[in-house]
Amino acid sequence: MKEDISEVSFPSFPAVVMELLQYTVREDACAEGAERIIKKDPALTAEILKIANSPLYGKGKISNLRHALTFLGLNTLKYLAITIAVTGVFSKMEMLADETGFDFTEFWSHSLRIASISQQIAQKINYQDPEEAFIAGLLHDLGRLILVQNYPKKYSEIVESVSKAKIKSFEKAEEEILGVTHTEVGAKLLHFWNLPSAFVEVAQYHHLSLSELKTTLVQIVHIAHNIDSLSTLPPYDRPFAMEAILSEIQQHWKSTCEDLEEILKTAEMQVEVIAQHLGISLEEAELRVKMPFPEQAELLAKLLIFQNIWSDLKDYSIKGIFNQAARALALAFGVRRSLYFMLDKEKNILKEVTIEGFQRQPFIIEKKDLVWEAIRQKRIVSFLELKKKGFSTLKEIESYFPADFIIMPLWNGGEIIGVVLLEMFLDKKISSLLSFIAEQIATKIKICLLTKEREFLVKEKERIREAYQRSLEKLIELEKRTAAIETAGTISHKLNQSLTVIQARIELLLHKIKDREDVKSIVKKELDIVLDESKKMNEFIKKLLELKTYKTKSYINGVEILDVE
Repeated sequence: MKEDISEVSFPSFPAVVMELLQYTVREDACAEGAERIIKKDPALTAEILKIANSPLYGKGKISNLRHALTFLGLNTLKYLAITIAVTGVFSKMEMLADETGFDFTEFWSHSLRIASISQQIAQKINYQDPEEAFIAGLLHDLGRLILVQNYPKKYSEIVESVSKAKIKSFEKAEEEILGVTHTEVGAKLLHFWNLPSAFVEVAQYHHLSLSELKTTLVQIVHIAHNIDSLSTLPPYDRPFAMEAILSEIQQHWKSTCEDLEEILKTAEMQVEVIAQHLGISLEEAELRVKMPFPEQAELLAKLLIFQNIWSDLKDYSIKGIFNQAARALALAFGVRRSLYFMLDKEKNILKEVTIEGFQRQPFIIEKKDLVWEAIRQKRIVSFLELKKKGFSTLKEIESYFPADFIIMPLWNGGEIIGVVLLEMFLDKKISSLLSFIAEQIATKIKICLLTKEREFLVKEKERIREAYQRSLEKLIELEKRTAAIETAGTISHKLNQSLTVIQARIELLLHKIKDREDVKSIVKKELDIVLDESKKMNEFIKKLLELKTYKTKSYINGVEILDVE
């Protein structure tokens, strides 16, 4: 029986958030205008002040909303507004989990994964607004929640059909059992909320084939779905699926295989880490441990804030990366103090990279320090935990942090890049999220180091090429001179032969005319011989003169050398 979509009940979207979203996309949007809108909602105001109240930027608390908005920026504000509104609208739906069998935890995890992957793709293809891609990914499946809310019993049939593989996809099951799909309902919901038409199109069309999709934003979310599906495939199927995705993308966007490989690797990392910090096991559904919804929303907000600040990275130097990480960690986690170190491979020590606002001598951490113990353990560890085990650190570092601090090693693959020290207590709920952040920082630094190495190798290659060219020119010049010397020797030998003949003929002539009367005929004959030899000498002299201009012929690579034939 087909359900009438017009009878579906849609929850109201917070009017203040709707107004704020519409305002932030305006060209003349500013903190003052956003402040006027946000003040209408005390809960939203309190949340923004809570997040922006980071001591890293001053000794006093940020109690002024305008000041907070200046720190956050309008893009971060857009992230927060969407997250707070959407999670708030559907926060009471978990009571339907037992009745319907619908996994709300996995739903939010999936939505965030698609949002994050969509943003990565948008950045790679230079889409004009990567943040828009993130929001589109976050909202794309909200129609499923509306169907659960309006048809809980029938949706339990849908869940059962898909889980028992009677029907391969939720969309097909929804069509067969309800006669309406989450894509249709999701598009109606976003339209009802008066959100931009671009989001409505994503919700409605993201399951179509790529060739049928007309707008780039829908294509981005469609591809993000395909990338996310890799996490559910067995290892032996993944290479084939990955190749198919790469082939499909290359037909539409000018992206290299290396670009897409980076997206896939980062996406896989995000899928795993986000699932961990939300208490989800993607491999064994029966072992899933659900985190309370308020804690999920809090972690989602922290991740969204960090990702938004982190994605705005523009200075890809080591110092620039650490500066951006410090700002993102301060806003997302309220980190008061932080230190950043790079590994000096030659001296086998950790050297501090001082971030903006610090004027002092950088710290140096030797091998015996407790920070190295955290590196050896390859995990995030608290200072107090290691201190209780008898390890110690520099007195200057210990006094720099008035309370406990955590040690966050920066590993990239099997290579240690550096370490970050953060003034915060180690909470198990966010440890995997911090591990994910550490991997992101390490990856950026590794890219920076590889870029520098590549630039050095390019310069070195050019230096070697120029040196080779100079050596080749010198070799050619040497061969020219060698050939000239050999030619001169040959000509000298020929001249000597002609002179010997001339000398011998003159001596013979003198001997013949002695006491002879027919001198005239004898002299003429001998002088003819001498004249012939002198002509030969003249030719030899011409060849010697030619050596001054190096008469040459083609030899190798377009370069000419002396013809010594």
